[in-house]
Amino acid sequence: MPALSTDIAVYASLVPAGSPLAPRLRTLVEASGLAWLDQPTPASVGSAPLLWLVDRTEDATAHPPRLPGASASPGDAILLASEPDPAYFDTIPPEEVERRLPFALSNLARQAQLSHQVRQEEEAVTILNEIGHALSAIPERDALLHAVLFQTRRVVKADGGSLYLVTEDSKLIFGAAQNDTVDFEPTDIRLPIDDNSLAGYVANRGVVQVIDDAYNLTEDAPYGFNTGFDQRSAYCTRTMLTVPMRDRQGRVIAVVSLINRKPHFGVPLTSFDEVERFTRRDVALVRSIAAQAAVALENHRLYEDIRHLFDGFVEAAVTGIEARDPATGGHSHRVAALTVALARAVNASKAPAFSGVHFTQEDLTELHYSALLHDFGKVGVREEVLLKAEKLFPWELDELEARFRLYATQVRRACSSEGLDAEQSSGRLAEVRAAVAALRQLNRPGERMEGPPADLMQRAATVWLLDDDGTPVVRPRDLERLSMLRGSLSADERDEINAHVEHTRQFLERIPWTANLQGIPALAVAHHERLDGSGYPRGLTGDQIPRGAKLMAICDVFDALTAGDRPYRSAMTIERGLFILQLEAKAGKLDPEAIQLFIDRRIWDGITPGADGGVSHG
Repeated sequence: MPALSTDIAVYASLVPAGSPLAPRLRTLVEASGLAWLDQPTPASVGSAPLLWLVDRTEDATAHPPRLPGASASPGDAILLASEPDPAYFDTIPPEEVERRLPFALSNLARQAQLSHQVRQEEEAVTILNEIGHALSAIPERDALLHAVLFQTRRVVKADGGSLYLVTEDSKLIFGAAQNDTVDFEPTDIRLPIDDNSLAGYVANRGVVQVIDDAYNLTEDAPYGFNTGFDQRSAYCTRTMLTVPMRDRQGRVIAVVSLINRKPHFGVPLTSFDEVERFTRRDVALVRSIAAQAAVALENHRLYEDIRHLFDGFVEAAVTGIEARDPATGGHSHRVAALTVALARAVNASKAPAFSGVHFTQEDLTELHYSALLHDFGKVGVREEVLLKAEKLFPWELDELEARFRLYATQVRRACSSEGLDAEQSSGRLAEVRAAVAALRQLNRPGERMEGPPADLMQRAATVWLLDDDGTPVVRPRDLERLSMLRGSLSADERDEINAHVEHTRQFLERIPWTANLQGIPALAVAHHERLDGSGYPRGLTGDQIPRGAKLMAICDVFDALTAGDRPYRSAMTIERGLFILQLEAKAGKLDPEAIQLFIDRRIWDGITPGADGGVSHG
């Protein structure tokens, strides 16, 4: 007789169950290596082959019953009758049962095992393909680890399992843990990679371990079984399968440990007597999955390494830009944090204005990098313009004051030649000193050219002439700069500052962004656009401006207003900054609904620390 595989159990049962042949048939079935079932059920059979013995000696209508998951075909049954039925695998007269049944059972069981094995292999190929596709599509580490463990348990019907990761300092830590029967939360334990624990042994030796009885390990096992989990959870670990995961260089990067194989995956154990041994096929399947999972984990690690490298580059670039202007230190990081926080608030908002608007995790990542790099183009702006704190550059002020000193010398010589007394000379010189004081006053941003200071500048620009070249002390260009109503920049200098957006575009468009980050250049460049078309560089309006850029514009303005003192003005309070945002919204420049959400959710809380050039809460 062909030998039956011990890896695939085969069950046999009798129809009708009360047949007088039952005792004889059961003895023959069990002697043939099959398991006898009086009343088979889906739970008792599982996915194993089930053969039927159909006794028609007393009931001519007997036939194989339908059992969910099992075959009801006569071709998978042996008929006990005097008259043959070609639909059945074999027909045996009752008087020949002892002689012929063992051979028929062996042949039918072997056929059932082979058919079952073919189905298993087809299922395994399907599952492995599904697992490969599923693992390659999971971007987040924790989700990937849980998916690896779940799919590995599913394919071998393990009740529970743990996935351990090898750390950089050669320790094992929990990456994931699951159990269908009891709740289990992994601890932060760190296991040494040595032979004192099962997982440590597998990681250390790189070998598979199959345990049929965890409480009765073989004498040559160097490790012991830790009963702590069983005792805490009223659980009973019996069978175990522990497999190493290797990277492309053959290094063990993780260990998967499965416990308690069972008939049906996903169903809690009602009795630990249901636990089965792990088979050679299980070992092969888990090793195959472990190989796929190791590739997925390594790819994820490489992806994370690349992301950290990119993050480091971005951080270095932003730090380098902000180092040119210490007064705005931390601005890009705060704008990034504010913008992402506002986008998350949009996702959570039920307001009609945000109906249908949702930022995915990829959108948020893209927005984060865009905000971090939104001012990168300032690397192309001259440092003296970037740092200009007053209307005149320092060297221009020095030169102009030198011209006043030269004019004062002329005044003293003129007074002497005219024979004026000290009091008269002092009066003329006092006017020059007043003019210098007026110069310094008018040089500050926001000071208007009016009143006595303006009169003095006009005299210095028209009446006071230097003897050496006949030019006025204050030249037309100086007077024009001192007359600026807002800020410290001339129109040309403002254009140069505004050109940083174009520099940003040129820089960012040279980077080969991945598909999920391709919107970064457009977002970063549009942060100075305004809803009414008054922004730059392209004068976009309304819906022409990307949604993320509208949020970034709000956060950029808010931080510029409330951050630590700028060279040309002091920081505003939160309340004043919000008031100006609302004015901009009323003027049709910034998104009013997004600004209201910004205020209602207090997006700035915890994001704008004063220690980092942050805000005043006064």
